[in-house]
Amino acid sequence: MWTERLPDAAIRAMVEQLFRMLDRTMKVKKQAKALMVALGSKYPEIERFCRMPGIKDVVSCTFSGYVQDPGRFRTIRTLWKYCDLAVVHRTSCGKLVGREHLNKDGNSILKYVLGVAFNRAVGKCKEDNSFKRYYEESLKRTGSKTHARLNTQRRIALVLWQMWRKGEEYRIGA
Repeated sequence: MWTERLPDAAIRAMVEQLFRMLDRTMKVKKQAKALMVALGSKYPEIERFCRMPGIKDVVSCTFSGYVQDPGRFRTIRTLWKYCDLAVVHRTSCGKLVGREHLNKDGNSILKYVLGVAFNRAVGKCKEDNSFKRYYEESLKRTGSKTHARLNTQRRIALVLWQMWRKGEEYRIGA
């Protein structure tokens, strides 16, 4: 092994210990994912979510786990706020004060998870899908990759929320 080339025995022992810890961590991570998938199979929305482009087991289980019940959110805007995707507009006497920015009062894990779904659906997915088309349209409209990405993340959250609330399957043109 390359660690044998390290000149100091103490450093070599520490590096080997770190590799053993990494191996154990990877094994535990794999077991945790298998357990999560097994527990998630009890929930019909998770199976439906996995049929969407960009959504796999971890994303669907995490979204379902954090949202818990789609009825918690009266409107999609309240869900976007919970997902750290809502835009804050501060005004005084009808005039905008400061710059628009994202609300940071929500759950940043959901924002991250929706970002993973975006990257898979738009960046890594080879076939055409509704989220890729929505991103391209949003990019043309806004001229900003960041705004187009956030709009698409909001769209993914909207589709997940509506599917879950209505108990529907993913529709390709959604």
